[in-house]
Amino acid sequence: MKIRYFATVRDLTGEIEIQWDTPTATLRELLLGLSERYGSKFHQRVWKEGDLGQGIIVLINGRDARQLGGTEATLSPEDTVFFLAVAGGGSGRMMANKEERQHDQAARITEASIELLERKMAGIP
Repeated sequence: MKIRYFATVRDLTGEIEIQWDTPTATLRELLLGLSERYGSKFHQRVWKEGDLGQGIIVLINGRDARQLGGTEATLSPEDTVFFLAVAGGGSGRMMANKEERQHDQAARITEASIELLERKMAGIP
């Protein structure tokens, strides 16, 4: 499976993209493997208390992992998994609960945004 990193997640890994060949059935298993590979800073930022870290968006084939079962989302070797950090800004109001924050984060990323990021990384204007 292909793993792509953006923004501060890229800073944590020091990589743009990797090919993950270890058999991995769920996002939880992938997070465990990536935490072993990248260490405690990655683990603390991306995976907190058995769930995705606040301010982190994981897309599986362009779809928000939280909508696919969260850390229990199933994975296959053909998948592409994107790790992104939510950019600051917006209205500045405090979100009342975790679900509302997650929905707000997911709304900020679209497939078009991913396509633009991929084009930029490939050097395509």
